Amino acid sequence: MSDQKNSLIVDQSKARELGESIYHQYQNRLGLFEKYEPPDYSLPKGIISGSKIHSLFLTYVFALDDTINFNSIWRKARQIYEETPWFFDAEQILTRSDTGLFDTLTKLNVTEPNEHMKRWRTLSKILLYSYAGDPRRLTETPLELSRVIKKVKKLLEINDDGIISRYIQLMSTSRLLKIKKSRDFGVYVDRNIVLFTIYSGVIKIQDDSFEGYLDRDPLSTLTRIVWNKVVKSLKIKPWNLEDPLSIIGDKLCSEMKCLLCPIYSNCDKKFNMKISKIKIGISKIVNIVKFNFCIYCGRNLEKNSKYCDYCGNKIDQ
Repeated sequence: MSDQKNSLIVDQSKARELGESIYHQYQNRLGLFEKYEPPDYSLPKGIISGSKIHSLFLTYVFALDDTINFNSIWRKARQIYEETPWFFDAEQILTRSDTGLFDTLTKLNVTEPNEHMKRWRTLSKILLYSYAGDPRRLTETPLELSRVIKKVKKLLEINDDGIISRYIQLMSTSRLLKIKKSRDFGVYVDRNIVLFTIYSGVIKIQDDSFEGYLDRDPLSTLTRIVWNKVVKSLKIKPWNLEDPLSIIGDKLCSEMKCLLCPIYSNCDKKFNMKISKIKIGISKIVNIVKFNFCIYCGRNLEKNSKYCDYCGNKIDQ
């Protein structure tokens, strides 16, 4: 493991430069992000940040486990709280009729109201019997992140690591959860972010025998450390960089679609590696790879082209 880690070189200044550019374009909905709606985690009127009801509101909304319609659900949940604040309370949910609970969940436009009603009732029982109805009691004293994740998964009955991470991010940044070494927890790194980090040249591989996995150490931890430093230097919330990085990695890097990339002119385009969905490696004997697109601007190439007709760069096969 140590030998593999030593073959990785981090360009932190490049990460800062790319991170700042991506964050600016994402926040201002420019280019690739023009039609993307960033998540709005603003609270309903009347909720005090760090309060019990703050933690309850987050917990019940995240238990719905709907990432596709999340912004819509969050908006409607804010409206419902402002009209009937008692609704986001464990004891109230357990004493309300199925009809009333079903109607409210229907207003949230969840995909399966009956299943979500059962989930909310189960969640309410766990909160009342194990945590006195207060999600903040999951960590009355600071706990290791691994223990917090296990507790949250059991509470929300969700196995999606991305949703669990975002819940913990919001809870911990509002001081609703206590995590040991919380500074080590910030950007949630998925395979798409690791892919972007390698292709862009933020993490460089100097050993031609390197082989590892996108979702394992040392790549995952090193990637998280890199972007956490950028988040800290920019003084932004982790998800405001995490989301656009993941979008670029998923929509562009995985398909090598360079032309649409918000930082393509500053990207190293390290395409001389064998990367699958989970594995990355560089063989000692490098076979000739013929690209059907320009690695500098992303345009398609004519067969056997030596130069790109669009940007004029020579294509090194």
